[in-house]
Amino acid sequence: MKGSNLHSAKLLKQNLRKKLKQTLQGLGEEEKARQSRAVFRKLLNFPVYCMSKRISTFVSMRNEIDTKPIIEHIFTSGKECFVPCFDSGNNRMEMVRLRDMEDFFNMQETCWGIKQPCNRDGRENCFNSDGLDLIIVPGVAFTVDGKRLGHGKGYYDNYLARYFAKFSHRPHTIGIAFAEQIVSDLPVESHDHVLEKVLFPN
Repeated sequence: MKGSNLHSAKLLKQNLRKKLKQTLQGLGEEEKARQSRAVFRKLLNFPVYCMSKRISTFVSMRNEIDTKPIIEHIFTSGKECFVPCFDSGNNRMEMVRLRDMEDFFNMQETCWGIKQPCNRDGRENCFNSDGLDLIIVPGVAFTVDGKRLGHGKGYYDNYLARYFAKFSHRPHTIGIAFAEQIVSDLPVESHDHVLEKVLFPN
């Protein structure tokens, strides 16, 4: 992508993040809960999720699809759950294993307001074991064909690049979104990872 086009893409992404943030803040709690239930039902019927044993999902914030029911289902169905753990010192994200729902409720908020395990010592890091079958990915906006707009830090794109370098393949990737987060198109840069599927309420 040429310099002028790269600048235009970055500006478009910034404007879209601002617009979507305002839109999501205007969604009522009941509507967010309704859409979260609809996405959860779709996920349970999605073949890749059903077949996956080692699953990473983000821990949702206020204006994201609620992932608590997903995490509960991962445990009750005998799958293994991994969640992101962010290190502000090196701008890196790792996927570490969550033991159970008690472990989930004991997580602490970071300075960004994101909940994550407060102690990584002794936790399984999927990079040091058998990798992942599936990553459920958050985002600000998505297209139906898998393009994704993140929050601008590059955590997931960098993680997937590191994952491929280590394992020579990528895990399955699914985005989950409110209907309001679905857009007709998004600019894609060379480092952007296109998701296999995006689940959202029809």
